[in-house]
Amino acid sequence: MHSTQRENSIRPSETHEAIRERNQRRTRDNSKRGSIDYAAPTAVAKADLQTAFASIRELLGGRQHKFSNYDVLVEVTNFFLMRNGPASGSDPVRNPEDDGHCFEATDKNKTEDRMFLCTSSSVNNLVARIEEHRRCCGANLKCERTNLIGHAGRLHFVCNSNDAKHRWTWYSSSTLPNGKLLVNYRMLHAVETSGMLYAQYDALCKAGNMGVLGKQYRKTFISQYGPIVERSAEESRSDALLEEIAFYGPERRGGIEVMSDARHATRKNAKQSDIVFLGDRTHKCVYKTCVTREDDTCSQRHEMAGVRRFYEWADENAVPVDIHAHDRNASVNKFIREERPETQNSNDTWHVTKQVGREVKKITSGAQRNHGKTWHADLSDKGASIKTHFYWCMKHAKTYMRETGHDTNTREEACQILRQRLDNIVNHYQGNHGECHPTSGCRSGSYEPTWRLIRSPVAVRLLSNFIRSSVVYKQPEHFIDCKDTHYVESYNNVVLVYTDKRVVLGNYTYKLRSDMACLDWNENVDRPATSTVAPEPDHRRPRRQSGYRNTVRKTSQWKNRIWREMMTSIFTID
Repeated sequence: MHSTQRENSIRPSETHEAIRERNQRRTRDNSKRGSIDYAAPTAVAKADLQTAFASIRELLGGRQHKFSNYDVLVEVTNFFLMRNGPASGSDPVRNPEDDGHCFEATDKNKTEDRMFLCTSSSVNNLVARIEEHRRCCGANLKCERTNLIGHAGRLHFVCNSNDAKHRWTWYSSSTLPNGKLLVNYRMLHAVETSGMLYAQYDALCKAGNMGVLGKQYRKTFISQYGPIVERSAEESRSDALLEEIAFYGPERRGGIEVMSDARHATRKNAKQSDIVFLGDRTHKCVYKTCVTREDDTCSQRHEMAGVRRFYEWADENAVPVDIHAHDRNASVNKFIREERPETQNSNDTWHVTKQVGREVKKITSGAQRNHGKTWHADLSDKGASIKTHFYWCMKHAKTYMRETGHDTNTREEACQILRQRLDNIVNHYQGNHGECHPTSGCRSGSYEPTWRLIRSPVAVRLLSNFIRSSVVYKQPEHFIDCKDTHYVESYNNVVLVYTDKRVVLGNYTYKLRSDMACLDWNENVDRPATSTVAPEPDHRRPRRQSGYRNTVRKTSQWKNRIWREMMTSIFTID
């Protein structure tokens, strides 16, 4: 009885097991133990910190594993250093003048790494997934493999955890509803609207090691892209026609005035030809058609076929044509004269004066044995001035009609005036200026000619016969409007950006690129300069006192419109 009471009076800390455990702790190696002394502002803050430690231990190990405070401290320290310290395995190079921007130094062995395009939303998605993995696992991630899907990258990530070995895949581009990657479609849109050939595109991408899209992929894209471009070009021409009609206002007489020209796709035996019609006032393309070898095997007849299509379209849409200017195509002259009597035919002045410049050499120079027969020395210094005089006579006839009117009688009078002015060229070079125009310099008293007077009757006869045999004298009704088609020639230069004459394209591709040229032209023609650039100083010559105007092509809005329509068609759910 006495021994039992004594055993019950022994405290738990005085038992043999408790004493043995205390003795073991005293002999334990304390070289690895540590403690952190801290002072919490309040007892509640201390309790909150201890609760947070307990929560972290539970998140790290769950119910299967038991983690100590040491594991919690390591996890928290690594997480802080990962977000705020230098990245492991690389030495970031910081620009001292731009704090916060970090650049990775390139290694010599990494200069041939694959490149891919990436969207901002995909980068945000990558950052979110990395943060999510860090919260769940805590192990470092590594990109073990990179594949290219066209211009997009597919990156395979794996963590270095021995237990989990998490793996996931990240794409550098978001996906469209049709299953295609956004960056691939955007890149093809840029290639098409830039006029780049597919051969150039392949060479560029392969040399840059940035992936390339195959022929079948491009074909699928064009099947959706082509109709949108065609529809946009048609809308652009319709708007240009309305602008041209509205430009005349109440002065509109028998319809609009147009200028046309044909452009062959290649230099010889063209497979396709563009026949374009520009408005005379707005200079925008109001109608365009493409004639192929399937329509007519002879490329020389393509222009006439396109002109017929234009007038059929004009009749269907009730678009009267008052004056049609072109580069003196004989078939077009005959067609307008015989089948379109309500339209006035006008030939380009530049082409005809160019011909005059070539023909006048026959009477201004030649072999000595033919002197006085086919040419004369009195005319040798007048070749360029005779050509200029032809142009001035046509311009004066146009001025007369502008001041008087454009009815039939006025046009006949203008033809007579044009011939009279051409005949007066002979009198002018003989020093007889009585019939010259009152505003001419030769009617003033201070006029001093730079050419010698014609005194030989042979020279007078040669010059007179040359003038009367010229096409301007024989057919003055084609030149009294004094039209030029240099805007159409400029349009043809724009088409060269999209369809090179050295490359033969298929009919569908050619029409697609031709429509892009039309969109480009209608948006930028007669656009004012967007910047004034001061010239760089040149010490070899006097510095200019003022800057010169420099026309800079702005960002094309038609390209953005086509892209938006393309995306609208893809995101539209039937």
